[in-house]
Order: sequence, then structure tokens, then C-alpha cells
Amino acid sequence: MLKKLLLIIFVICLIWQPLPNNVFAASQTSIFAKVEKNGVFFYNSPINDDAYKLFEIPCTYFVELLGNADDQENLFYSAKYIDVIGYVKKNEILPVQGEPITPFASNINFRVFAPSGLDLKSTPSSDSPFNRIINVPYLSTDLVFYGTLSGDQMIPEKSCVWYYCKYLSGTSAYYGFLYSDLCDKLVSISPNTETLPYFEGELFLPPENEKLGSTAPPTISQPLKILLVIIISLPCLFVIYLIFKPTRLVVDNGEKNTKKIKHLKRRDYYELED
Repeated sequence: MLKKLLLIIFVICLIWQPLPNNVFAASQTSIFAKVEKNGVFFYNSPINDDAYKLFEIPCTYFVELLGNADDQENLFYSAKYIDVIGYVKKNEILPVQGEPITPFASNINFRVFAPSGLDLKSTPSSDSPFNRIINVPYLSTDLVFYGTLSGDQMIPEKSCVWYYCKYLSGTSAYYGFLYSDLCDKLVSISPNTETLPYFEGELFLPPENEKLGSTAPPTISQPLKILLVIIISLPCLFVIYLIFKPTRLVVDNGEKNTKKIKHLKRRDYYELED
């Protein structure tokens, strides 16, 4: 009996051996990375230049990683913050295992109080007339805050901070920059205190492998995963059945006459009786 139990444990260990970290991360629905210091920026292009920065990501919050960016120096991940798709530097964020409950500093609002409204800009600059997107009306609160970025000092002796935000006008959404000193009532951002184990290893297929023709493992649908698990498990169930299959014991009472076999229920042997 002990040998049978040891054999079963051995078979189970072969099937359910722990997966390496990179396989675990790849199996997650989403992969997140934490921002644990100030000065980490979200970019609109995988280029290491201040001109491509969109906003500073609030410290203690997360970004969702989408894959390696297509940059020659392999410095960036393609990422998502709330509903904005962009890029983050790999050496500035810490990938984690699992999914945070509150990954983003969302539902952060403010309003415009410039009497003539305030122009939403594609860059944090007041000089160029070509970067105007739309005028945001006075006292408008249909604004979603993402982060801040330094730009032109629109008012002398005032701040040079701009808000990267989304302006909702009817069914349309406009993304851009508003000068912070002409806005107020910005909701305070509380730190995210969630702690998750850090991930170590390669998250995605390196870009050089993609160029050589290698591809990442294909995504498998949930029904197909279940079917594969059942198919893989069948041989193991058959082995377990063979291990516990009742054995037949022949009782010889020394007589040569014909014996009848009687099966005893809930027992693991057979008896022979005259």
C-alpha cells in the first residue's frame, strides 16, 4: 500500500510541478508594474526625450504592461494608464505578481476657472497657436486628471505646471494639457498602500527574438485549456485505476472439485467457495 501511495505522489508531482516565474506572469490576465518613486513619466512614443513625455505617473500607483516597445535600445514597455496607451521606461518601474485592487489614481477631477475658458493644448506650451485642441468652458468640471508635466510659464511669476487630462464634451473625449494656475479644486491623490510580490525574470519575448522570427506562445481560449487539462489527466486517472484495481486471491482448500467465485462488495479481494 505504501508503494502505491508513493507512486501516486510521484505522478502528481510530475504533472503539477511549480511553474517558473515568467510562465506565471505570462498566465496572468494582466501584468502590472508599480511606480515607487517620483519623476517617472508616461511617454507618447518610445523615445528617450523630454519632448515625448505626457505626464508624471502618481507615485505608489501602477501601470499595466502590454509588451515590449518597438525601440532599438529596448528601453521601454508599451503600457496603459487608466485609458491612455503609451510607454514607460523599463528601469523606472517594478513589475509585480498579481493584480492590484486599485492600480490607477482614477476619478481625480478639477475645474477650469478662467472667465473666458481655457484652451486645451496638445503640448504644454502657450506660444504656438497650432497646438490648440478645444476651448474648455469656464467652471467646467468634466475633466479627468492623469498627471502633471512642466511646460511654459503662462502667467509671469506663477507655476510652470500643466495638467494632462481628458475633457468630456457630449459624446466626445479630448486629451491634452491645461495650465494648472488657471484651474482649481484638484482632488487630492491618496497614496496607494497595496503591496504585491515583485516579479523577477523576462516578462515578454525580447524584441531581437521577434526580429529573428520567433513568436510568443499563442493565446489559448479557456474552453481549450479545460479540454487540454482533461486530455492530459486521463492517462493519470488510468494509472491510478490500475494501482487500486482489486486483486484476485485464489483460496485452495486442497480439493479438486469445481469452485464458484463469489465477489465480496467493499473488499479488495475475491473468495472461492465450494
